[in-house]
Amino acid sequence: MTIRRMPLWLMFKAIYDSDKNKLMKRCWKYEDNIREIILSFDRDVESFVVGRELISLKRRDVELIFGLCVGGDIEIPLKGVEYEISPWIRRCFRSEIDTLKSKFILYKNVIYKKLLKVLSMSDGTSIGDAARLTHLYLMAAMLSPNRNASISPHLALYLEKLDDACRYDWCGYVVNMLLNQLKSTKNTKAGGCTMLLPFWLCEHTNLVRPVNEVGFPRFLKWDLNYLEKQHKLLKLTDLEAKFVGPLKLKTSTREQKQFEKLLNYWKEHNIITKTQSTDDNQDTQDIHSLENEKIHSLSDPTQTGSGSGGELNLTPDLGTPLEKDSVEVAVCYGMANDEMNKLILQVDELKSMISEKDNKIEQLKENLSGVENTFNGRLKEEEEQHEREILEKDNKSLKKAIVSYEKKSLEKEKENWIDSLSTYNYIENFNQSDSVEETPIPKHKPVKSYPELGSMAKRIKERTEKEERRVVVITSQQNTKEIIQIHENEGEGSRVKKKVKALDLRESHDVVRKLQEIIKTSIKSTFNKIGEEGVIWRGLSPLAEITVRDVLMILHHLQISNAVIDAWTDILLAMYEKLPSVERIIIFTSKCWDLITSVHDHKNRKFWVDDNLEKVPSNGLLIFPLLVTDYDGTLREVRNHWTILILDLEKCQWSFYNSIRPRRGAAADQHLKGAFLVVKYVENKLSEVIKKKYPHHPFLRGLVKQPDSVPCLQQFPGSLDCGIVVCLHIENIIQGHPKKTGPLSKNKAADYRAKMITWFIDPAHVKV
Repeated sequence: MTIRRMPLWLMFKAIYDSDKNKLMKRCWKYEDNIREIILSFDRDVESFVVGRELISLKRRDVELIFGLCVGGDIEIPLKGVEYEISPWIRRCFRSEIDTLKSKFILYKNVIYKKLLKVLSMSDGTSIGDAARLTHLYLMAAMLSPNRNASISPHLALYLEKLDDACRYDWCGYVVNMLLNQLKSTKNTKAGGCTMLLPFWLCEHTNLVRPVNEVGFPRFLKWDLNYLEKQHKLLKLTDLEAKFVGPLKLKTSTREQKQFEKLLNYWKEHNIITKTQSTDDNQDTQDIHSLENEKIHSLSDPTQTGSGSGGELNLTPDLGTPLEKDSVEVAVCYGMANDEMNKLILQVDELKSMISEKDNKIEQLKENLSGVENTFNGRLKEEEEQHEREILEKDNKSLKKAIVSYEKKSLEKEKENWIDSLSTYNYIENFNQSDSVEETPIPKHKPVKSYPELGSMAKRIKERTEKEERRVVVITSQQNTKEIIQIHENEGEGSRVKKKVKALDLRESHDVVRKLQEIIKTSIKSTFNKIGEEGVIWRGLSPLAEITVRDVLMILHHLQISNAVIDAWTDILLAMYEKLPSVERIIIFTSKCWDLITSVHDHKNRKFWVDDNLEKVPSNGLLIFPLLVTDYDGTLREVRNHWTILILDLEKCQWSFYNSIRPRRGAAADQHLKGAFLVVKYVENKLSEVIKKKYPHHPFLRGLVKQPDSVPCLQQFPGSLDCGIVVCLHIENIIQGHPKKTGPLSKNKAADYRAKMITWFIDPAHVKV
């Protein structure tokens, strides 16, 4: 086999025997990884900075990674040295040389076409030309290409005699070509064997595990897809010490046998390698042997020879004495030879001493790494023990808090049950009476007075009087009475189970005036068919179900429920789905406050909050509609009021929007204090998610700006339009206008309520 005489035989055989499709996928060249490796190259020391180590590119790396058998040490000059075109190149590329003349260069595609043409021939010269063209193609495709996938024609000179090709240092040429390109390039695009760099990184680091431990050449060991997926855009200068591998590659026994097998094949077929002497060296050895024989013959005058068979006869003829000059020359030459032998022995001793010191240095490095691993292990154990102790303390305090919270919640449920029982009796008495004025006012629990507190008892009494139920009387066209009761401590979105007896769609209501006749007719027919508890619209979420009662509360300027906000956010996301800003927006359920502050409802909290946090993109915009309540007795001044909490991961900033901002500033905003509970929970969960998905995100560096009350739309004093402001502000955020401020007039609020009702009843009549 002629191609077996070439230095690239092991590489060619590995590619030929492998599955081509799998090999191409595993050895795919990713520009991002190569760019980061090139950026770590230090031109001053001609080495790569990997963590705290300097690792240089050596001939042994090319030899083991690509399987180039080093059979000689004659240097091959780089491009730029004057050269002549090889005769066999003139024979194969005659037309190209005549066309380009001095600008002739060997391109990869041109070499491939000539190779296919030569393989189709059957004459004697085609076999050698096929081997030469295969060698040049591998050089142009992988080992030493320029930026335009070409090589210099002077490389063909070293392939003129196939048996002499292995005498040249091809590994050194590949390394010198790549280093020359890295030193001269001003950007991350360099010529040379850049395909070597990702395999070189895998060999000298522990970033990726090999897919084939015994693969040889070593490019068969690695799958570059894992390097791209797991360590894309990795900065080698910031690499931790535990990931840095060996600084020098060592040849294994299996690999040494492969090289020796090829070298033995070359010796059997009389191919010249570095183990054989060249013609000049052979002449030098012959001269030395003749001189040694001459010295021995001079030192022993009795030694004679016949002069035949190439032997020297230095005995004087006919008794003629030896010349004095020749004897002195012989003696001086013998002394010089002895001195040279002594120097050679000293050099050998120095080499052995240097190798012993190198072995000791490697042993010390191994011992040092073992000490570092032991120290790191002990340090990690101490940190884990410290964290365990902290967790135990936190668990104890958490258990105490849960017990106290359960006690308070039981007392609160008991009070609510008593209040609901009195409310039920009050409603029954009201239905049996003829007029609202004769209805007795329900009695609340008396407030205990504490003389020692003075004015505090008075303030508690005033607060209790403010928390009494409000009765809204709506008179229908038939003068029938109906009651919609809303208790401030039950939440804005609490629905009344009392059925409405009749509708009030008079033109005196501003929202009714803004509705189209077809929408009014549809409301009447729907109310008559299914009543106020009937569902008229369902969204994507099971929480987004709109009933007739929800529509009536929107119609009469009452506080809207959780279902209305969840349903309206579904409509907004569908309405503006083509806007680019929608891709980064995640709107959480309006019940997120109850789910986050709940101690026992882990399942729903994970489904509605935690799972959505895991889907957050790196530039996500998280919107939390909040209905803050006094769940543990620390937010006593909080009333039923809708607000918005927003986290912008792109800017690493929290924002809080309150449609009734206190004049005393953010310090007096009890709703903002409640929002901090959501901030703390979300940041704890997001830190775990972002650490896995985006390890370099600025969110992990503690650069998040804490929430502050931002100027926004303000509801009309005395109105119940806080939920409307929340819906309107979410729509502005989706449209890209989040900073709208100023008062929201009653007329604009009525327009928006009419728009929402039209969407829920018949979207075809919405005026966009």
